[in-house]
Amino acid sequence: MIDFVGGSRGFRDAEGRMEILMPYVDQMSEAQARTMLEGAADNDQIWNASKCKTDYLPRVLRHLSRYLNALGLMVV
Repeated sequence: MIDFVGGSRGFRDAEGRMEILMPYVDQMSEAQARTMLEGAADNDQIWNASKCKTDYLPRVLRHLSRYLNALGLMVV
């Protein structure tokens, strides 16, 4: 499913694909959250899409920060 997001070919396509995954963010493993963020960083259609940048990606990052905080690492 995460690869599905990485295949986005346009801004609205990226937002639509991310929107499908948002209900499952809190259930993602650390590896899944990292993979999603890495895929977004590699695909400028995801990285630069308005809703992805302001809502969806920060939500995934907040979820990942729980894992990092548990390791004593702080996400700012």
